[in-house]
Amino acid sequence: MDSNVNKEKLCLLKMLQIFRKNSDQDHPITLLEVGKLLEQEGLSCSRKTLGRDLKALKDAGYDFIKSNGSSQRGFYLAESSSFETAEVRVLMDAVLSAPFITEEWTKQLIDHLKSLMSVHQAEDMCRQISFDRTYKCKNGEIFYTIDTLEKAIRAKKKIRMVYQHQILWHNRVTLDFGREFILSPYALLWSHDKYYLACNYKKYDVVSNYRLDRMHKVEILEEPARPFEEVCSYRGTFDADDYLRHSFYMYNGERQTLLIRCKNSALEIMLDRFGDSLEFLECDHSRDAFTARTDVSISDGLYEWLLQYSGVMTVLSPTIVRHEMQDRIRELYKRYQCGPNSQNDDA
Repeated sequence: MDSNVNKEKLCLLKMLQIFRKNSDQDHPITLLEVGKLLEQEGLSCSRKTLGRDLKALKDAGYDFIKSNGSSQRGFYLAESSSFETAEVRVLMDAVLSAPFITEEWTKQLIDHLKSLMSVHQAEDMCRQISFDRTYKCKNGEIFYTIDTLEKAIRAKKKIRMVYQHQILWHNRVTLDFGREFILSPYALLWSHDKYYLACNYKKYDVVSNYRLDRMHKVEILEEPARPFEEVCSYRGTFDADDYLRHSFYMYNGERQTLLIRCKNSALEIMLDRFGDSLEFLECDHSRDAFTARTDVSISDGLYEWLLQYSGVMTVLSPTIVRHEMQDRIRELYKRYQCGPNSQNDDA
């Protein structure tokens, strides 16, 4: 008796799994096909039993739709999924394009995302996606690193890790021996397709950023983390959104107000970078330009960004930024004024 009851329950659960995995609006399946799939699982059910089980699932609230199309007949499960197909595609693209996710971890995550769809939808989608393995992280510790850092941040504990850079050695790229750091972690940040840890190194009274793909042998220490209130202006909560908004290429620095004149063609560049924090002061149609201001962190990252768009942007203030830009442009001109084999070209 018990074995028959258990078999009936198992058939019911397996049927539900089969409909979830193998059916969708474009791919209904018949009870005959369900029976064959159950046989592959080592379960044998009559057509009458399958019909009874389907009714039981309907009575339990599962939404089975009967398709009477000329080419496709059968049933499909129309339950409300956690994600729409387009949403799963967006998540897949994010995983595929993230350089900090290793190739192996990428495949595992894609398999998890595929399970949110029917096998037919997954097959159709996988035919449309590909990824460039050249830019995938080679650090196999990255998953463990993320998990460990999240725990350390929640527990407000310091962490120890070895930080390594890539170097050229005999014309080959390899890792250096690394340097050990003890850090107070505050937040995990994703910026420009890189994963960072915002933290404090006790030697300095500032917040610093370290890339996760360069971290090795991360471990949590018993020592409490240094409160971020001691090294930045945030109180109570470390405002990761505000921190990212004012940083350039994850460089940190003194926060000041930037006054800048831009050609109208740079409008979307400015909006992409600063969003709603950008304040427009003047729009000069005769010069096809506008003037705006926003708060930024003065850093090498800011100067690199400004040089990138120097053809369409001019800094009006602060003076320290104008002077630094002048120095960098003069140095750049000097480098390109010399021949390619010049001794002065030490870049």
